[in-house]
Amino acid sequence: MPGGPQPVVTAQKETSPRAVFARNMGKVTEGMPAADVEKLLGKPDDIRTDTDPGGIDWAGTTEIWRYGTDGHLTFPTLGSVFMSDGKVQYVFGGSGTPPAAGMFDEAELRRLLRAIDAINENNPLSLIQAANALQPLGKTKGMAAIAEYLRVRADDISVHFADINVFLLLRLLFEVPKDTGVMPAMLIGASGGYPQPDGPNAKLLPLYPLVLVDDIPLNLSTGYTLGGVAQPVREHFDFFAANGVWKGRPLVPSNDPLGALDKLVNSPAWADKDKQPRDSIGAEKHFLAEELLVLIDNAYRIKPDDRGQRLPGEFSQEKWDRITKVVAALHIHWDATKAIYVLADGTSLPDVKHAFYKRCILDVP
Repeated sequence: MPGGPQPVVTAQKETSPRAVFARNMGKVTEGMPAADVEKLLGKPDDIRTDTDPGGIDWAGTTEIWRYGTDGHLTFPTLGSVFMSDGKVQYVFGGSGTPPAAGMFDEAELRRLLRAIDAINENNPLSLIQAANALQPLGKTKGMAAIAEYLRVRADDISVHFADINVFLLLRLLFEVPKDTGVMPAMLIGASGGYPQPDGPNAKLLPLYPLVLVDDIPLNLSTGYTLGGVAQPVREHFDFFAANGVWKGRPLVPSNDPLGALDKLVNSPAWADKDKQPRDSIGAEKHFLAEELLVLIDNAYRIKPDDRGQRLPGEFSQEKWDRITKVVAALHIHWDATKAIYVLADGTSLPDVKHAFYKRCILDVP
C-alpha cells in the first residue's frame, strides 16, 4: 500500500532538478505536517480539492498537492502528495529512479508524460499522438519515458485504470512477438463489447483489445469487469523491455478514416461475429463509429449529446453512410506535423472550450 515511508532515490547521485526533487519527495513520510512538506518541496503547482470536477475519490483525502503541472488539474509530471486534514496520507514520485541526466530535456519529458496521461482508451487520436511522440525516440529512450510516467503517477491501490493507457500504448510501440503471433493477454478483467477470440482465431486480432485498421487503433472493448486483482502493468513493461522489438515507423492513419469501419467488419478479423447475438453487431459498430468520429473531431464535428454520444440511438448504416459521404466531400487528411486530421486547405476546427464548474457541496442536517 502507498503512504508509508518512501525510499529515498539513491541509485544515482544526480543533481538535475528532477533527481533532486525525487530525492526530496522520498523524504516525505506518512503523517508529516503540510508545513514540513512545503519546506522540502516548495508550494505545490496545483491543489485538487473536493470542489473540483470529479472531486476526490480516495478515502480520507482532503487535498492532493500536485507538482510539475502546467495548469489546474493537468498531469503532475513530478509527482503528488495526498493530504488528509493537513497531514501526509500518500506519496507518489518519491521512490524509484528518474531517467539518467542528459537523456531528456525536462520540457521534452514533461510533454511526453502528458501525452501518455492524455490517452483515452476509446479515443484513437490520443493513442496515435502518444505512440507517435514516443516511437521516434527508440526503445531505450521511449521505455525510459514510460517508466518515468509509471514512477510519478498515483497508483498501487486496487486496480488503477490509468494502467490501461500503458497496456495499450505498449501494443502500439512494439511488434507482435513472432513466436506466439499475438500480444500477451491483458489480465485486467472480463472485456465487454467484441469478445476476445481464442484458438486459431486469436491471431486475427493480435493486438486485442486493439485492432489496427489503416494504422488507426480501434478499441474493441467497452470496458472491463474485474472480480479480483488486476495484472500489474509492470509485468507487460518488463516483458517488452526484455523481449520486445520496437516498431520502426510511426503510425500513418489513412486519409479515409471512416472507411476503416466497413473495412474491419468485412475483414477476417471480424470472423467471430457469428458467435455473438445478432443484435449485438449494431451496438459494436455504433461503438466503433463513435471512436472514429472522435478521431476526426478536428476536421468534422458532431456535437455529442449529454451522454457524450455523437450517434445517439441504434446504429443505423443508412445514417453512417450519409456521414461518410459528407466527410468524403471535405477531403480531410492526416497532418503528421500537427498529429490531427485537417481540412483540405490544412486548417482545422477550433478546439472546444469546456466550461469549468466548481462543485458545491451542501452540508444538509
